[in-house]
Amino acid sequence: MLETLIALPVVLVLGLSVVQWAYIHEARGYLDHATFMAARAGALNQAERSAMRNAFARAMTPLHIGRAESSHFETTFLTKALPDSRLNTRLEILEDPAETGLLHLKATYGYPLRVPYADWFIIQAVKTATRFSNAYDARERLMLAQRRLPMTSTAVVHMHSQLPD
Repeated sequence: MLETLIALPVVLVLGLSVVQWAYIHEARGYLDHATFMAARAGALNQAERSAMRNAFARAMTPLHIGRAESSHFETTFLTKALPDSRLNTRLEILEDPAETGLLHLKATYGYPLRVPYADWFIIQAVKTATRFSNAYDARERLMLAQRRLPMTSTAVVHMHSQLPD
């Protein structure tokens, strides 16, 4: 009985943390794809931010869909993915596309941690690990305060449109 009392909380937190990390791994795949799609949209539209943000949000929509029906995709895109993308994503162009002919895009997304207990444990571990470093800027620390894990992805594509002079 005493062994169960001691071991149960540890096993529970570890099990829930494994589930949360599986969700994070899935979101990482969506983030990589969304960053590439945003860079592709930027390459086709003169590095226009609104085109990149819309492409990013469209690629992140499956993370927000509760039902497996495709008819809800557009509704979910407009009501959940697009507002979430605008609030919790930063898109940065790392190099001048006019000089290199390449669009080098970096996306930072605050992924919401949803598994109970594991979210607190993971956020505290990240805060502790980065307390004395400058690994996160002010916006990323705000994401951590909102129980969102800052995740970063980059993509490089050739420009397919002329930049305005």
